[in-house]
Amino acid sequence: MSRDANGNYTLPAGNPTVSGTTIDISWSNTTMSDLASEITNSLDRNGQGGMLAPLKLVDGSVSLPAYTFTNETNTGWFFNATGDVRFTILGTLAITHKVAASTFVGDVIGATLQATGDTAAGDTAALGYTAAEGLILTGQGSSNDITLKNDADATVMSVATGTTTVAMAGAATVGAALTVTGAITASSTLAVTGDITATGNIIGSSTSGSTILSGGSSEVLGANVVYYAQSHGAKPNYIEFRVNSTPVASYDATDWTFSSGNLLVSNDLVVTGAITGGLAVTGDTLLTGAGTTTRTLDVSSSTTTTGYGLYIGDADSLTTGAVALFGSNASTTDTRSLLWVVNNNVAATGTRMIGLQQDANAAFFHFTGDGPTADAVSAMTSWTAGNTIQGFVQISIEGTKRWIPYYDDPSS
Repeated sequence: MSRDANGNYTLPAGNPTVSGTTIDISWSNTTMSDLASEITNSLDRNGQGGMLAPLKLVDGSVSLPAYTFTNETNTGWFFNATGDVRFTILGTLAITHKVAASTFVGDVIGATLQATGDTAAGDTAALGYTAAEGLILTGQGSSNDITLKNDADATVMSVATGTTTVAMAGAATVGAALTVTGAITASSTLAVTGDITATGNIIGSSTSGSTILSGGSSEVLGANVVYYAQSHGAKPNYIEFRVNSTPVASYDATDWTFSSGNLLVSNDLVVTGAITGGLAVTGDTLLTGAGTTTRTLDVSSSTTTTGYGLYIGDADSLTTGAVALFGSNASTTDTRSLLWVVNNNVAATGTRMIGLQQDANAAFFHFTGDGPTADAVSAMTSWTAGNTIQGFVQISIEGTKRWIPYYDDPSS
């Protein structure tokens, strides 16, 4: 006889024997042969031979698994429900295997983790792969969909929930070209050692902070530009140019301020407003008036005491030219002056209208042109005889030297 479907064994016919039964060859050999066959079909505890059909186990439980170990009977596999096989360790659930997914209670540690399928919208935390996209991370959180952290559990980078906005918490170093087709919103330093090609915007994340573009190894080294946000407490909407941490120029949405160094212009400098402060020009400067009654060049020297309001010096290479030329080619007959010197204060009796210093034995004045060579008008109608000639002044009229005597003050 063999075992039934439940594994129950039944002795062959003629068994069991009773007292006084004659030992018969057919009975004993049949019984022994049947026992030998069934023993052969049993598993050997020493591992000799193997199952010829699937091995069926009891369902088991989390505390008493079906497949377990001699020295740890609460560790092993057990059947939980249809399509749900689980592994328990010391009576605690560790792994759940289902057709759709496997769940690990603890960490998964291995050399590599190979994903072979794509992720899907709604995945809470999925690792995927496609031939076109490569590695894919998909998540879903209340604040961020994806968050990368360092070993101190501090956020390094995150992707806001439901968006494509990437936030970098620290410095980002790019060793090659960085191509951006959208906006970059950074709350810290973005360090790039290659090119940045952007078709979108680079926007600071704070409305009261600032964004720095630096050519040095940090934001306070090398040449850098600081863009202040619209609600900055001290410098709203400012643009500031710095060398290291020292400002050299700035723009406050109204005026430019140059706080260090010179402004060197190799081409035309067009100024439509006022220039406040010193302006040193080593090349040609063309000033064009904006109106018929306005001043083309207005120099304010309200704080000058012993200096010069307008200084044109160092013309040491001058040969046949002039330090200054005041000219007009207008054909109108209107009364006008090419040079007008005014002293408006009647109490300033020590004011000289024009002061001349001639250290060479040469003329003070040179008169030339097609009109009258000299025009001297005096309100003096009489001269007291006996005034002494104090000396002579040489002038040049149409290239001819002339000497003019000068006297001491007349008494009348």
